[in-house]
Amino acid sequence: MRAFAASARFFHHPDAVGKTGDAPIGRHVAGRSLLAGYIAHSQDETLYGAVSNAQDAEHFKATAEEHGWVGRLDVALSYQSEKLVEPGILMLPGPSLGPSAWDRRRGAETAYSLCGITHTVATERIMTGLFDNLVAPVRPWDAIIATSQAVRDTILTELDAADAYLKERFQCARIPRPEAPVIPLGIDASAFQVDLGSKERERQRLNLPLDALVVMSIARLSVFEKMHPAPLMIALEKACEQVGCLVILCMAGWFPNEEEERVYRACASAFAPSVDVRFIDASDSAYSTSVRAAADIFVMPVDNIQETFGLAVVEAMAAGLPVVCSDWNGLRDTVQHGQTGFRVPTLMAPPNMGEALARRYENGVDTYLQYLSLMQQRTALNIPAMADALAALIANPDLRKRMGAAGRARVLAHFDWSAIIPQYQALWQELDKRRAAADRADHLMSNPAAMDPTVLYSGYPTAALNAEAYLESAKALDVSEIQDLFDLLGNTAINRCVVSPTNLAWISSLVRDQGPLTVSDVIEKSGFSIEAGNAAILWLVKFDLITIQSTWGEGL
Repeated sequence: MRAFAASARFFHHPDAVGKTGDAPIGRHVAGRSLLAGYIAHSQDETLYGAVSNAQDAEHFKATAEEHGWVGRLDVALSYQSEKLVEPGILMLPGPSLGPSAWDRRRGAETAYSLCGITHTVATERIMTGLFDNLVAPVRPWDAIIATSQAVRDTILTELDAADAYLKERFQCARIPRPEAPVIPLGIDASAFQVDLGSKERERQRLNLPLDALVVMSIARLSVFEKMHPAPLMIALEKACEQVGCLVILCMAGWFPNEEEERVYRACASAFAPSVDVRFIDASDSAYSTSVRAAADIFVMPVDNIQETFGLAVVEAMAAGLPVVCSDWNGLRDTVQHGQTGFRVPTLMAPPNMGEALARRYENGVDTYLQYLSLMQQRTALNIPAMADALAALIANPDLRKRMGAAGRARVLAHFDWSAIIPQYQALWQELDKRRAAADRADHLMSNPAAMDPTVLYSGYPTAALNAEAYLESAKALDVSEIQDLFDLLGNTAINRCVVSPTNLAWISSLVRDQGPLTVSDVIEKSGFSIEAGNAAILWLVKFDLITIQSTWGEGL
């Protein structure tokens, strides 16, 4: 009986994971954490990778070793679909399955399943990619993991709209689509354990009084890609007035540019004059893990469609902090209102009130940041409710302790990688079963928008190279001479050549010593593939190192 896949081959690109020490961008943190969590909890003997080039393969190896991998590595080139069959799942770092689906179609569509994951779903590239998932040969044994129910709703809204258009346009009854299960992002909860000693150390390092009440946020300090600071400042000022208590607000993170820093500082001065607002550089991802130990309350009133999950909130809960956050996308799944913290109600413009905004973004009139900002300006938080939530936690240390403990327990049960990785494996097994039950279809038509150029442009030349054409030596060159020719002709500069100088020199010598030989004779004797053999022969003919007969066609 077939054993269904409980592991996956991870497509690895350095941009999907960043590197340790980089400023902590959410998708980078999530990508590194997923690989680390998988290594820690999968119990696999082999770690499978897929990469675009040899340099990325070395980066994958180094990243895996950084996270403790000591077993066997199996790394394949992502466009060589025949090498991706084992273990049966190709795990992609985003939700756009289309390009990989076209690569897979060159072989057998049932050879393996594709599994993507969402981070932001607001960029034009991602929205176009979601649409393309229904145009590309994506199948029901593929999946896009939504990290929250709100993100799943967004994915289904996009797929439903694409489905309706394609059915109307082509008068078809059914469009295959991928699954869209909800599996949240995970963390290593043990990395965020806080004790009394770490709290004291962090406060000393940050020059914070040990007896101060510290409210903290940890995020990219971006007005346009994370949250506008004004509602938080207004609410915290109101909360301090209610309880008559001095509060320190620590905003840990990093400013993308000077203008966003100006807005944050100006809002603190204008809207929270009685609050001691401090901005802490947490651009080092390792430092951002420890800094939350100094806090009493964690706050994250996100109001931006760029945000989809809110990993920082889960990390804060793991550190035993009560949370005040907006009732917004993924935060609605993670924070239990009244138990692990408080979710502040949000409002957005009603449906069908943003058509002009969508059109401007689609046509490049508005940039991505302008699009985000214009949507942010159509979103409001309940500031009195936020002030009440903050005041309740500021005034009541027992409530803070109780909610913090409940939050950590929730993370351990639902968001630690030990709880998340089995959900991935269960999904992969289900996709594998679906694929095994499907009819096998081999060597189907490849992507019409990325055709074999020798087919697409076959009408350009006088004739195609004939396998029975005879080859004779005009001038045989050794390896160093062909390398010199490479340099002269620019092949070395573009770092692409049809065949290596060693193999070209070998064919040149073969034709000199044994010629005349037919094209098929040379390919057979060389052991090259037909494609590589034809390319090598044409290169040698192009530069008059081999002459060819009976293949040029009429007119010569």
